[in-house]
Amino acid sequence: MQVAIVGLAPSTHDQAPFEDPDWETWGFAQDEDGYPYLDRVFEMHPLDFIRGVRRPGFEDRLREFDIPLYMKEAYSEIPNATAYPIEDVIAVIGDYFNSSIAYMLGLAILEKVDRIGIW
Repeated sequence: MQVAIVGLAPSTHDQAPFEDPDWETWGFAQDEDGYPYLDRVFEMHPLDFIRGVRRPGFEDRLREFDIPLYMKEAYSEIPNATAYPIEDVIAVIGDYFNSSIAYMLGLAILEKVDRIGIW
């Protein structure tokens, strides 16, 4: 499996292999344009942060994803959220995570993907 980690920069976002069946695309929940094309979506901020900082309606939007949604916890308020397997990832790569992309890379490494690309 190949994983395309898709960021939010317009200069590279649209170049990601969204429709290439050889790639699984992972991205951010706040991506307004690309999220329907993602295979997995990540929102790694705590729910309190989301409620205090994200725009109104964002929490409702999280509930609408019908693809895997990784969050720090499997929050009961967001029934489709999957708890990120932090302990499993830490056991493989260590415990330094300073961005959502770091969490995506950690999961890809844990899953032993063949190739990782970043757009």
